[in-house]
Amino acid sequence: MAGSKSKTPQTRTLIAAALRKATSRGGAVYSQVVATVLKENPKIIEAESPALIEAQMLSIARQYGNLHAKSSSNVEPDLFGEYPMGPCVYIDVTDKNGSTQQKLVPAEKITLDQGRKYLETHKQRPKRSRRLFAMERAIKELSPYGTGDSTFAECWKAKAAKAKKTG
Repeated sequence: MAGSKSKTPQTRTLIAAALRKATSRGGAVYSQVVATVLKENPKIIEAESPALIEAQMLSIARQYGNLHAKSSSNVEPDLFGEYPMGPCVYIDVTDKNGSTQQKLVPAEKITLDQGRKYLETHKQRPKRSRRLFAMERAIKELSPYGTGDSTFAECWKAKAAKAKKTG
């Protein structure tokens, strides 16, 4: 699961060792490294297969979500032009049982509180991304137009309505 400890520690260790060995010989071809690990460690791979499949599927979902996610509401596209954080963002979501996991949330459905929490958990990164700067700016500029439970879309609409009245 995203955000949790790896469920495939032995496989990671085996691949790391195989990569070190291959690079010490002058280079590594990933497909050959993987083939070697598969051939030399079938029992470990079999035991970790469900977790490996889940990890790969999550990776594919993230790639697909980042490249192909579409806005799911009728929010004006200016929201994303003004705050280019991408159409979807991985947000920590807590369910009724108190369990927290990352979920891909359309940017317009992120609440101000979720956005603040996202910034808090990502502010320590050495390289701040455009997404973080856009999220930070969106929260700062949209906060006066909603409460913590208000979505970016709701705040954006309130901001646009106020601008229309005054301008």
